[in-house]
Amino acid sequence: MVALASQHLSPNTRPKRKQAFLQAVDLQRTLFAIASDPLTKAGDVAKAALAWERLEERKRILRMKPLPKAVDVSKPKAKAPKSEAMHPDDGPIQVHPAHTPSPQ
Repeated sequence: MVALASQHLSPNTRPKRKQAFLQAVDLQRTLFAIASDPLTKAGDVAKAALAWERLEERKRILRMKPLPKAVDVSKPKAKAPKSEAMHPDDGPIQVHPAHTPSPQ
């Protein structure tokens, strides 16, 4: 599969990074084949899942993507103001006298 990875190289500023990324993708394909095999034991599937997760982390690093920002749960989020729309249970609707229909 290394031959497949070398075919996809493009004239980048970092061709070795591209090759490492493609090797990680090739390894993930192999892990998927192993995990999808019905004869694979549960422990081996768990190890393949761990390896998959580690490869995803390596791919993120190779792409130079930062970690997602952590969510700060210590401060409660300010609640949005409630809308002024009426609810059907709020009571009768007040109609201006000029807008009332005249009896015919």
